[in-house]
Amino acid sequence: WLSKKDALSQDVILLCDDSEFMRTIVRVWACLSNRTIESPVALGRDTTAEDLRQRRELLSSSSILVDQPAVRAALFGRVLLLEGIERVERNILPLINNLLENREMSLDDGRFMMSPMRFDALINENKDDPSSSSSSSSFEGDEKEKRRLFLKSIGIEKVHPDFRVIALMRLSPSSSSSSNQSSSIAASLDPPLRSRLQARLVPSLSSSS
Repeated sequence: WLSKKDALSQDVILLCDDSEFMRTIVRVWACLSNRTIESPVALGRDTTAEDLRQRRELLSSSSILVDQPAVRAALFGRVLLLEGIERVERNILPLINNLLENREMSLDDGRFMMSPMRFDALINENKDDPSSSSSSSSFEGDEKEKRRLFLKSIGIEKVHPDFRVIALMRLSPSSSSSSNQSSSIAASLDPPLRSRLQARLVPSLSSSS
């Protein structure tokens, strides 16, 4: 199921009453699929936008902005693992929703992460303009590379097309059934966030298993 959603470029949410079991499933899938999981982000009351975006750190007596898991995963085409999505605070919901839906994020260092489709559209802009000769304005080869370097020079970063988000939601034992799945998601998640994630209920292992 995870591989199918990955092939469709869809972000997902796994639901189970055993958080460690869900983590194991994701790790096994990533290993079999040759995918890299970025450092997991444990969401909670103390989670801020800086925990996903950029954090200021000291390096050799200088203060620098360091990319955090969401940014690294987006730029390098890795899997972003969001643990405890049911505990996400409203102050970071716009950030997560924009990343899920539009593949966009404004960074504190002035850069802007842009979806691969929009980025490629800018590179190929005016490619088919009939008023331009094919030899001077077709944005092929060197011209495309010049446009890409220009966008990078003004701080526009392309989100990698292989970037995916997997959210984990821990259910209470009473909710760990297909009949209660929908009501559990509806009660715990913000509607716009819920609509952007493909859900899958993961049956927990019994003690005998």
